[in-house]
Amino acid sequence: TINGSGKLTKTADRKKISQQISQFNAKAEEFLKTVSSTLSDLEKEKLIHDFVLKNITYDYDAVSVSPSRENYLRAWDTYGALCENKAVCEGYTRLFQYLCYQVGINATYVQGTSQGVSHAWNVIKLDGDWYHIDTTWDDGSTDNQPLYNWFNLTEAEIKVDHTITYDNLYVPTAEGTEYSLKNTFAMSI
Repeated sequence: TINGSGKLTKTADRKKISQQISQFNAKAEEFLKTVSSTLSDLEKEKLIHDFVLKNITYDYDAVSVSPSRENYLRAWDTYGALCENKAVCEGYTRLFQYLCYQVGINATYVQGTSQGVSHAWNVIKLDGDWYHIDTTWDDGSTDNQPLYNWFNLTEAEIKVDHTITYDNLYVPTAEGTEYSLKNTFAMSI
């Protein structure tokens, strides 16, 4: 509402917010129970990657019908990604980052462009080295099987089709190769 002096105020439904927080925490905890603390960080990363891809559908309506976010607010956040199972790249990226933090892995949000369109993905730190990972682009399978084409890439590799925007976020240089796909899971996938 706008009052007489032109000040805009918004009200929030505290009960609904509380219910959404509880729902989010329960769903996150349900998944996190499956991630054993005895796993390596690479194994945890793969579990999170696969979980995100198997549980989220890309929300094309959010970007094509309402790119201003006004009608599809949840497509850009962790709640929409986890509880509504629909998101755009920012939702994928923020959920991946959140779950990594919950299991003790440092993951950072990266903002940029790809194919001339705004895009978001992550860099992740494994054993002291940084790697780029794009869960949105790895969600291109039609048979609900995760892809690994953008899994643990170096900065040079991600820059083939992604441009990093350094406007307001620090992005660590990703030069790790030990945990690249070809050096880890390629033989078993």
